[in-house]
Order: sequence, then C-alpha cells, then structure tokens
Amino acid sequence: MSDSARPSLASGTAKRARGDVAVDVFRGVVVVMMFAVHARRIQTGRGAAPLEGAADASLRFLMRVEPYIAASFLYLVGYSLVLSWSAAAARTDDLALLKRRWKARMLRRAGWLYLLSVGLCLPQFGLQWPATFVSSGILSVIAAAIVVCTLLVSSSGVRRFAWPSCTLVLLVTSALHFARLGVSGLNAGPGGAFPLLAASLFGLVSSPNLVHTSSSAPRWSSKAGGPLAAPALRSPWAVVCLVLAGSELWRSGWDAPWTDTFVSNYRDYHGLAAVYWLEHGPSLPSTWVATGFWNHTTLGLIGCVLAIWFTHQLLHALFNPRAEARAIIPYKPIMLTALGEHALVAYITHLIALGLVEMLGLAPASSLGTWCLVALLVFVSLALAPLVNRRFRRRL
Repeated sequence: MSDSARPSLASGTAKRARGDVAVDVFRGVVVVMMFAVHARRIQTGRGAAPLEGAADASLRFLMRVEPYIAASFLYLVGYSLVLSWSAAAARTDDLALLKRRWKARMLRRAGWLYLLSVGLCLPQFGLQWPATFVSSGILSVIAAAIVVCTLLVSSSGVRRFAWPSCTLVLLVTSALHFARLGVSGLNAGPGGAFPLLAASLFGLVSSPNLVHTSSSAPRWSSKAGGPLAAPALRSPWAVVCLVLAGSELWRSGWDAPWTDTFVSNYRDYHGLAAVYWLEHGPSLPSTWVATGFWNHTTLGLIGCVLAIWFTHQLLHALFNPRAEARAIIPYKPIMLTALGEHALVAYITHLIALGLVEMLGLAPASSLGTWCLVALLVFVSLALAPLVNRRFRRRL
C-alpha cells in the first residue's frame, strides 16, 4: 500500500463501518435508555400530572431491563469491531500492514477508555483500593472487550478461539455465581468485566463479516445478512453456552436470578467524592460503607443476548438495504444515528450533567421531569459532539 493511501485508512474504516445504519440506530436507542435509567436514580419524588403514571411506568420498566441495556453496549462493541476490520481490509491488499496499524489504533483507544473510566470513577466513588483501578465502570469493561476482541479479530484463528473464549467467560461466571463469590473487576463492583465480556464475544461471532476477517480477499457490504445470518453462530460451542445457562435455571427453577448483587466495603464519602473533597480537601474518609453492585448471571446474559439478537435483527431488516431491495425504512432517524455515532461523548456528557444536577439540588421531582431531563441530555450531547470531535479529532 502506498504512502498516499495510508492516511485514508482510519477515516475509511469509520465511514464504511457506519454504513450499517442498524448498528447506529441500536446504539442510539440504548443511549437514550441509559439516560433514562441514570436520570431516574436521582429523581426525588412523584408528580400528580395526568401523564405522570405513564411516565413513571415507562421508567420503572427501563429500570427492570437495565441488564439488557448494559449487555447491548458490549454486544455492539464486538459486532462493530468486526465491521471496522472488514471495512478497512476491503480497502487494502497489505493485510500485514493493516493488522499492525488497526491493532495499534484499537489498543490505543482501549487505553484511553480505561484512563477515562478511572478519571470518571474518582469524583463519583472516590479512591477505593483496588476497585478504582480494576472495576472503575462500564468504560473499563468496554476497554477490556476492545482488547480481547481486537486480538481475536486481527488473528487468523478468530473463529477457533472466539467461541471457546466466550464459553470460558460464562463458565467462570457460573462458578462464581454458584459459589456466591464476588470478585471486584470480575463480577463485582461497577466495572465487573465478567460476563459482560461474553456479550462482546457474542457480538463478534454474530457478525456475518466474521467469515472474511482472515481471508486474503476480504469483502464488506452493508447489505450483508443480519446477525442471525452469521455462519459462526452455527457452532457446537453455542450449545455449551446454552447448557451453562440451563444449568442455572435447572438448579434454581423459575426463580433463578438474572443478576447477582455482591456487596463490597467502600470508603464512605457520604455521596459524591467530588463534593467531599471540596469540603475536606484531598483526604480519605476513615469510615466505611457496604455498597452493592449487580452483574449478570450466565442465565441473565444469555437471556439478554437472545433479546439483543431479536432487536438487532429487526433493526437490520428495517434500516439496512438488502441485496435485492432497498431498506423497509429508507431514511435514517437522524437523532438516534447521531447519538449512536457519538455514544462516548453522550456517555461522558450525561455523567457530568447528572453529577452537576445532583450537586446543585436540581434533581427532578417527578417522572415527567425525569423525561424532560433525558430530552435535555440528548440535546446537549448532540450539540457537544461536533465540538468535541473537532477539538480532539475523534481520538476518544
């Protein structure tokens, strides 16, 4: 590949990968759902307006399906990485150079996400050892997923190792579940990577483009079949994963939990650590508090992935063109696709905004107020995204 062609590699990757409208729409939908769940947590009461009941019911529903929201983000990480690699590989014959450049770019992105995760964790939870560094939040899980999926996608053995890796993650998750053992960074704390890492591996094997990732003549097309058309899904390892989930259902019956909550002892900052430090300076509190964080069980993860597959397949049928026809919905929902394209900016924006709202005593007092706050978060995120991208040249 000539030197003149190299600068177009990264931009071409992003441009072609975003030809999958369903992925951006899906990511935009779960961003809005995430806004609503997190805004609901700081809501202080209920109103008496005529629509308050419907608004409250919708928020309570989203709180119940929060495991689906988290799993969706990680699923889309794995799926999108295959699209990114395939789109880039379709533009060059020098796969050895592509592998070095693409892998370095993705690993660098994972490193920035991890540092950002720790930076966002500190003002919220304060300095907690070792949780701040091994379980800082979902961004740290995404960083870990990017590292694992990048190494698999850029490897010639991706189809051999993806499913066994996914099975191993779920096996460890089941073992920790049955032992009632919470390990910070694995299945405890705000950034427990197991089994969310399995969600990204499910996304990886769900891409029809996976079959081309190790080919000497890769092809990429937004008209490829949906996630359920992926050849890699027809694997004996899929049955093993279902058996692991079934074992949890068999041992616990219909009351088998879809999430486990493990309690950890954290230093007690009496709320946001940023407020504590403003009042007391850079000191560590001497008191401790028991804090619980949930994470999926294997059964819950498999259940969420089945729902994710259905959602993704539906969106693919609605928004992505097929080989023989145009998409059923020929236009892109601009706000959702924009949120999907700038999901990281939206995540950071909403965390900072909700922290300020809580600190200033402006938390919504009703469910309608919470939905108004969600609408404001969407508007602010979309307004800031072009500015952030222009300033940092999409390095985040």
